[in-house]
Amino acid sequence: MALEKELKYGLTESEYKTVLRSLRSHIKSREEQDNYYLDNPRLRLRSKKIGLRVRITNRRHATLTLKQSFSPTGKSGPRALKVRKEWEYALPLGAARAVLRDPQKVLRLNNRIPIILRQQIKRNHWEKLAVLGCLSNLRYTATPDPRFKVELDHYKLFSKNYYEIELESTRPKEADRWLRAWLHGKGIELHPRRTSKLRRFLLELKKRQATDRKKNRRKKK
Repeated sequence: MALEKELKYGLTESEYKTVLRSLRSHIKSREEQDNYYLDNPRLRLRSKKIGLRVRITNRRHATLTLKQSFSPTGKSGPRALKVRKEWEYALPLGAARAVLRDPQKVLRLNNRIPIILRQQIKRNHWEKLAVLGCLSNLRYTATPDPRFKVELDHYKLFSKNYYEIELESTRPKEADRWLRAWLHGKGIELHPRRTSKLRRFLLELKKRQATDRKKNRRKKK
């Protein structure tokens, strides 16, 4: 288990393009990520502040990740800081696709995640695990400063575009100060974004489902 300390900030499209141009000479990787979120239909994992994800990167590599909200004691960090417990395991691509076809197979994997699932939710809940949907993300990873790794994301949810910049650091206050100064020189002010991709996905999914229900009611009339 690792403790993820992540700083997340929202960008406009024009800010994203400015940052991308500035990072060009520092880019280490470009990844096309397909993020599949798993839960039961009543979101029992979400109610426990748990996120379960299968990520397929560049159609070649797969990881299974479980994240759980964590509130550290002591001094608070920057507004953009999100701290979570994280368990992450590489999966053979075939095993990942098998889990997506039948999410129950996640409980047969040889790692800590099945144990945590059984501890956190009742059997009749984890027996109904399903794939809620997929969020596709384009990620650039860069190191404009050797102390910090910057991740620049662009993803779309139901025809709406989102742009984010993220840093993972064991020194979040120092990372926040550095990023603010670096972007300030480019005329960009940071906007903390504490909403995770999973949370945003679920919010947009609920909106879409509500819209669909209204349309169906109108048709019946």
